[in-house]
Amino acid sequence: MKKLILAALVFAMGAPAVNAQIADGSVLTQNIIITDLDGTEHDIFSYLDQGKTVIFDLFAEWCGPCWNYHNTGTGHPNGGALKTVWNNYGPDGTDEVIVIAVETDNSTPEALMYGGAGTNGWDWVTNTPYPMANADIGGIFQQGYYPYIIRICPNRQIFELGQQSASAIYADVNTCLSPQGANNGALLGYSGETEGCEVVELKVNMQNLGSNNLTAATITATSGANVLAVYQWSGNLAPFAIIEVVIGEVALSSSSDVTFAITSADDFAGDNTTNATLIPGVQSSSSLEVKVITDNYGNEVYWRIISEGGALIAQGGNQGVGTNGGGGVTPPNGQGAYANNQTNTVNVNLPSNGCYSFEIYDYFGDGICCQYGQGSYSVKDLASNQVLFSGGDFGTDEKKKVITSVVGIEEATSLTGFNIYPNPTRNDLNIQFDLAEAQHVSVDVHDILGKLIKSFDYGMLSGTNLRMINMDSENEGMYMLVMNIGEQRSVKKFTLAK
Repeated sequence: MKKLILAALVFAMGAPAVNAQIADGSVLTQNIIITDLDGTEHDIFSYLDQGKTVIFDLFAEWCGPCWNYHNTGTGHPNGGALKTVWNNYGPDGTDEVIVIAVETDNSTPEALMYGGAGTNGWDWVTNTPYPMANADIGGIFQQGYYPYIIRICPNRQIFELGQQSASAIYADVNTCLSPQGANNGALLGYSGETEGCEVVELKVNMQNLGSNNLTAATITATSGANVLAVYQWSGNLAPFAIIEVVIGEVALSSSSDVTFAITSADDFAGDNTTNATLIPGVQSSSSLEVKVITDNYGNEVYWRIISEGGALIAQGGNQGVGTNGGGGVTPPNGQGAYANNQTNTVNVNLPSNGCYSFEIYDYFGDGICCQYGQGSYSVKDLASNQVLFSGGDFGTDEKKKVITSVVGIEEATSLTGFNIYPNPTRNDLNIQFDLAEAQHVSVDVHDILGKLIKSFDYGMLSGTNLRMINMDSENEGMYMLVMNIGEQRSVKKFTLAK
């Protein structure tokens, strides 16, 4: 008989993908109380309120991988890891962790857990030091496969652990946050886009880890000594509740390491900061080549290119997968599914003067490289014959931004006899131009977002001219050179490839 007194869960971070397990960072808002095989009742909130992390091993009695991970000496590299965690960090160890194994297959009678004439004769109970239960709680966590091993932190966030070693599990336990004090806002992480074109909207997830409702907090975003944004948040956030806070927008001209911090009065500073690296989009022509080499499971992958407004420009792979990823189960059939271990190449023409997002998804959540075949993807600018970005070991998904023109600078072609070389260049860029009569000449160099990087005023010139610009101090990427001669202007793109 399945034994479950109370189990309910609500998550404040958005619904997970269809057929996928619950999203990491979801919050347990109602208690779970289960009775183990010995008749002992386990109150999960009580454990969490004591500052302990709860680990659930949700398994099936007939599941071979579950047994191999559970049992010591079965050949699994981490076999018996949860027993080690319990012995070292459970009540008889440092008393930081509670481990509970729960047989969640509703069709399995409790008697089979003791071996004997069971499905495989496996005795799950003997020599298992931590509590075991037979309870139908898999649906609470949207369990999609066996074993499903999760940790619930004292701040009630839920994260998947997987079949890790004891040391890796304990390292994850040490990242958990706990309630502290009465007035305590905690920054859980950055939730905005990490790549952008013109601007990026800065967002963080904030949780109330104080005993009182949180009504105000000042959040500051800085990059080095530069303050990017300051936001005065106000509201009424209950204990353990989470809210996404939009701090402001920032223009991106180069990669930036950004620190977000609660800078107002707070009872515990240890959970007040989080960090993110923000990267500008890649400058490109409007002609791209998308190449996807599949692994042993080609039908799990799907990619698309969408405009800034969400319009679909191009797509490839299993359309049944779509933007769902990380389910850890067999994907649905769909149009366009790729074969296994196959190279698939598509040329895409993007509208000019825009910002686009290349997105690739793996339905199982393990990318296309490297555990199950040597898959990879790449996106190339056909005009420059340069690979803009590539990858394969991306887990559930990966997203990159592509800019097809520099923001705020229109291409002009009113000048003749004007050339730049070499392009791409590794350091020095030569500018050659011919003037039939004396005219005032100046040159500006802009980055991919239109930010002025260098400016040169050459005064009045005539005849054949050659000037050189040194780019040693700049980062790799696409740039725009603006040539101003009298009242005329021309713009040429060039690439710095060190």
